[in-house]
Parts: sequence; structure tokens; C-alpha cells
Amino acid sequence: MEGDASAFMHAKGGWTEPAAASVGEPVSRPGDVDKQVARRIRAARLQRGLSQNELAQAMNLSLQQVHKYETARNRIGAARLAQVAEVLDIGVDSLFDDPTRGHARAENGSSRECLELVRNFQRVADRNQRSAFLALLRAAAAGESGGTADEDG
Repeated sequence: MEGDASAFMHAKGGWTEPAAASVGEPVSRPGDVDKQVARRIRAARLQRGLSQNELAQAMNLSLQQVHKYETARNRIGAARLAQVAEVLDIGVDSLFDDPTRGHARAENGSSRECLELVRNFQRVADRNQRSAFLALLRAAAAGESGGTADEDG
């Protein structure tokens, strides 16, 4: 009976069989949202100073799988997306938000430089060194702007 329904629907143009993918060929290409989520996961990981290997261990995944998620080679299911957000201590919605809404954006320099700065700053354990570095940054920023740099804490 099922074969009869299939033949009928094919004859009527009701559905088409999915084309078989060649070996090694992706079934579908990642869309813009997939790529955006991948970039946001990578950015959140770097912001927290984690390596791909550390994220993989925290999620009980392979390093290769995390790499595929961050490059949008593999799509991420809803449950795994929730797990990523939990491990990175971010809301799932932050992986989808418009980056211009409610998020600080780097006015000068690349976001990669900003992420590298944060990542390396978090690795400095000595509180005095961190304070000295912040003072240096404030002085450099004040010199560039001709005024005083903001102190956030």
C-alpha cells in the first residue's frame, strides 16, 4: 500500500525524493544564521579565555566537533545549543541577537584584537599587574583622545 501511495504522489508531483548526496558532500550548506551562531560561539569561547579543547572537554565532545560547530561545518541541534550556552555562561538568545542592539562594538581595531586582549588579560593572575596594565591602557586611550579615559571600576 505504501508503494502505491508513493507512486501516486510522484505521479501527481506531490513530493520529490531527496537527491542522494555524494560521499563527502554536505546534504545542505550552512545558512547565514548557522554561520552567525558559529561565529558567536567562537567569540564567546574566546571571551572567556577557553581553548576549543577546553570547551570540548566541558561538553564531553571531541575537539574536532567543536571546531566543526565554530566553523559552521556541522549544524547544532537545540539541546546542544543550550548546552553550549550553559557552558559559556551566556543566553541562547545572545547567539542570535542583532549585534548592533545592546552590545558594545569596537569602534577602533578588529573584534579579534578585542577578544585577544580580553583573553590575555584574563590570564594575568597577579592583581597588581592587571591594575598596572589597566592604568597603561587608560593613559594610552587618554593620549589618543586628548582627554581622560573612562574608568569602569
